Amino acid sequence: MMAIKKAAIFFLLIGDDKGRKVISLMDDAEIKQLVPAMRELTTIAPVQQRQVWQEFVDLGYEPSMNAADTLTVVRFLLSRNRKWE
Repeated sequence: MMAIKKAAIFFLLIGDDKGRKVISLMDDAEIKQLVPAMRELTTIAPVQQRQVWQEFVDLGYEPSMNAADTLTVVRFLLSRNRKWE
């Protein structure tokens, strides 16, 4: 699965409030990539949800993180996988 799709799933998993806060910190190029990927999501299988969540946890994500720290983890995933572009 491409990193941008994982990021889109992750944003749906963290919820609207936190997702909006993180997106507000993103630059325009990141938003232009993320929003279409989120729109393409229809059904996300529970197994995919668990896999994406676990990958973010493995990267250091904790639900108590603030928006800036959460964005750092998202950016790390995207840069690590080189699937952003």
